[in-house]
Amino acid sequence: MRVGVVDVGSNTVRLVVADADGQVPLPVHTVKRRLRLAQDVDRDGRLGEEPVHRLTEAVRDVQEEAHRWGVTEPFAFATSIVRDAPNRAEVLDAVESGTAAAAHALR
Repeated sequence: MRVGVVDVGSNTVRLVVADADGQVPLPVHTVKRRLRLAQDVDRDGRLGEEPVHRLTEAVRDVQEEAHRWGVTEPFAFATSIVRDAPNRAEVLDAVESGTAAAAHALR
């Protein structure tokens, strides 16, 4: 079985694709998209429209990459840059509506 994980961090969105047929998943592909979200948060930790747009594009890109590698539904999670943002719900709604990503997994 092929699995994928999308890690949304403060500076990158990273995809890891692995074969999980045995006891230990074996990575077969990885890719990163640079975001630099940390430099675009306001004083309150909110993400503005432009960083959210870049985030959505990056998630869409790695999701398409995952599909090319045989992963139908990559598991996605976000680190504190998104989780702790006061406008987290709006950010995740934008990602979900702009991609086929299950943003509820990021919530």
